[in-house]
Amino acid sequence: MKTETLLCKRILVYGERRKKVVMYLFIPREIRLNEWKCAYRIRGACCSFSGRAIGIDALQAIILCLEAIKFRLQNTKTKCSWIFGEDGDYGIPFTIPMSFGYSFAKKMERLVTREVTREARRLKNRRTANGVQNGRAKTQRAMK
Repeated sequence: MKTETLLCKRILVYGERRKKVVMYLFIPREIRLNEWKCAYRIRGACCSFSGRAIGIDALQAIILCLEAIKFRLQNTKTKCSWIFGEDGDYGIPFTIPMSFGYSFAKKMERLVTREVTREARRLKNRRTANGVQNGRAKTQRAMK
């Protein structure tokens, strides 16, 4: 068995004391033509497991590995998060499965894009409204 070479790691935390869980992702290796393996490991007081994903190339192996990590973490009792996330947010984005075909993936992509655009517009409008209200309040106070 060959030694795995580390590609990256992420520190996750959980609980009031912010205990650490370390997620390791290893560099994919070609194991035969059109078959790449990407290994991962999770180590911490709340959970400890490892696994791998197989893809037709290195990129697919990494993507599938990240999906496997997310799935495994979601099925633990402890809700970890990465430093910028809420409980249960590992900083691994949601991916649309390609196993249902390209047309399904494109349809889902359009739906997600539409919702992201709506949310961005809503947040921009809220900031603009708050800025105008704050500007009026400051102007009115300055005039007194």
